[in-house]
Amino acid sequence: MAQEIKRKAIAQERAKFAWECTKSGKENNSVAEKYKSHVREFPMLILSNGLINAVAFVYDKGGIGKGDESGDKGWKLIYTHLEQWLKDDCGMNLIQTDGLIQELLKCETDRLRIITNETISLFTWLKRFVS
Repeated sequence: MAQEIKRKAIAQERAKFAWECTKSGKENNSVAEKYKSHVREFPMLILSNGLINAVAFVYDKGGIGKGDESGDKGWKLIYTHLEQWLKDDCGMNLIQTDGLIQELLKCETDRLRIITNETISLFTWLKRFVS
């Protein structure tokens, strides 16, 4: 019973976080369409290529490590939202402070599977709200 309540609380927090993310994605008109498209595309990238490859793709396309503004702002926003959620997700502590890519590369298989499931669950909510 207590575990069911905790599961519902996490789902509600996930939905609340997704709502806030989509609001920030819609605020900037130049980013809004790209963000919407990328949110719909990202779960399929995970399922076809795996979480690490999908996040590496987002990292590259968003220009995260380059330090300039040449990257796609939609992908950059997705990377930021995902990293923020996995750091702060209801006390589950899925990643620490090293950064998303570095944490994923250090993960064992079981933990990576949990993070993958959590990411897909988050993007299920994001896809609902981004429309």
